[in-house]
Amino acid sequence: MPGGLVKFHTAHKLTLMAHSPKHYTEMGRLVADAGKRDWDELTTEYWTLLMEGLSVMGTRGKHVNVLQHLMGYLKKDLSSEDNAYRWYVGASGPHRGLPAGAGAADRAADVASHRLKHHLSRYPVPEWVDQQVYLHPYPKELMLRNHV
Repeated sequence: MPGGLVKFHTAHKLTLMAHSPKHYTEMGRLVADAGKRDWDELTTEYWTLLMEGLSVMGTRGKHVNVLQHLMGYLKKDLSSEDNAYRWYVGASGPHRGLPAGAGAADRAADVASHRLKHHLSRYPVPEWVDQQVYLHPYPKELMLRNHV
């Protein structure tokens, strides 16, 4: 059972980081204690923190942090144009060209993550990156309209 919790936590790492790095860290401590504590108590605490963490609104800065973290795996493989885009995303804000308003952080992250997914599929990256829910939030069956 602890192995399943480790796998789940690993797959949701970037999603949690985009919402609440604090909750991700606290949840990581619980995962590390799996097998040492009462399982029912531990999983109840984990799921409570998961729901609290996901209820924290993702921000542009948190999404940029996640995307830059991922792009770090590609820095040796990207062209100068793509590396320039990396820094554009990092330096962008509502006053620097990316859209502002409700949902702007999510829209900007969608555009950047789509481009990033293209690069991640072309170059070798650690296995855990391919398993991130952040990069594949919907079942493939629901992706027919997006062709992603």
